[in-house]
Amino acid sequence: MKCIEDEIPFEVPEGWAWCRLNKLFNVCSAKRVRQSDWREEGVPFYRAREIVKLSDNGFVENELFISEEHYIRVKEECGVPQSGDLMVSGVGTIGKIYIVNETDCFYYKDASVLCFENRTGIVNSEFARILLESSFLQAQMKDNSKGTTVDTITISAAMNYLCLLPPLKEQENIVQAVKNACIYAEEIQNNKDNLQILISKTKSKILDLAIRGQLVPQSPDDEPASVLLERIRAEKEELIKAGKIKRDKKESTIFKGEDNSYYETIDKNTTCIDDEIPFIIPNGWAWCRLKTICKKR
Repeated sequence: MKCIEDEIPFEVPEGWAWCRLNKLFNVCSAKRVRQSDWREEGVPFYRAREIVKLSDNGFVENELFISEEHYIRVKEECGVPQSGDLMVSGVGTIGKIYIVNETDCFYYKDASVLCFENRTGIVNSEFARILLESSFLQAQMKDNSKGTTVDTITISAAMNYLCLLPPLKEQENIVQAVKNACIYAEEIQNNKDNLQILISKTKSKILDLAIRGQLVPQSPDDEPASVLLERIRAEKEELIKAGKIKRDKKESTIFKGEDNSYYETIDKNTTCIDDEIPFIIPNGWAWCRLKTICKKR
């Protein structure tokens, strides 16, 4: 008997108990399956990466199998995962949990995946997943997997994890409370996503109104954009004369004709560009090519 007061991180309610993980589960691994025994069809064979995908998504597109004969043999010799057991990724991305369901039929890679056999009836499997995914247990997994090139959970380390056990009815209540909280959290996330979409659309609409001249009132006293363009052209001429820039042989001039159509003159050739004009702009505004008002660097 020894005092473990320094290991107890927080107080638990009356009726709860602290214990080591091996009091809750039988922690085991698989009988070794050699690569030469892998098949392209048959009974699914899961490594840590498949358990991670099952944990995250609830399904996996499996690529490895063993023969049904091989599966039956290991089932008879050492047993296979059963409904309610927890499969734990033990290498690389450690601590991912998948609960075996009644319709599952698979085998798994030794050392890469651990099976926490849950067959005592004292732990609700859903609560066990909550427990193992808690920051308290995840920290123990990480702290006890250091010192190797790749993070690894060993059976001996897992058996010694410090766990806590509520009464069975309270475990069920915790599972339901967590499910309700997760639903609420998903609703918040969905609302957040919808809000981000709305914000993005609103910004786009504001910018669209701005470039159409519909965001702020137009004043007839403002200097027309055509005058500004003439000033830009005059400044360019001065820069050309000074040898600071070269003349653009395809310089564009866009203007509105007497027939209210838009025309563009490039190198003395004038063409109608009405098919390029997307919307009506206010009086005093002007259409132009970007190169007319910006200098390329």
